[in-house]
Amino acid sequence: MEIVTVSNADSLYKQSPGHEERGRDIFRVPDFIVFQKGREIGRIVESPVTSLEKDLLSIVSGEPYTPHYQGGALLADIFRREKVEKVKKHLPELTERLRPLVSSSGELSSYARVLQASGQQEKAEIVRDLNGRLFPGK
Repeated sequence: MEIVTVSNADSLYKQSPGHEERGRDIFRVPDFIVFQKGREIGRIVESPVTSLEKDLLSIVSGEPYTPHYQGGALLADIFRREKVEKVKKHLPELTERLRPLVSSSGELSSYARVLQASGQQEKAEIVRDLNGRLFPGK
């Protein structure tokens, strides 16, 4: 087990001293990331769904497991696969895909802050735009 701490300062938001978080899409903490042979097989985000023990057992057993904050996870996956320009063209459809996955504006706000602090301004703006579409007036 390895424990990595992250900063709460605006300029280093959710970044660790050695930048072990890079490429891990951490926007809520703590994240318990489970690896097998160097590959991520699952994670518990912020808090367990059932209990820490049962959630970890589901992950290591290969059972289906869905952590909290699926909206942010979906966006992170889309940003890994698609160019920013393509994402921008599909904001209305993406908003509807996110609607059942995001329960509060805080989820996407924290993801936008992580993107901003890591120098990914364009992606951060897209996430803020989507957040505004999902939660107008917040």
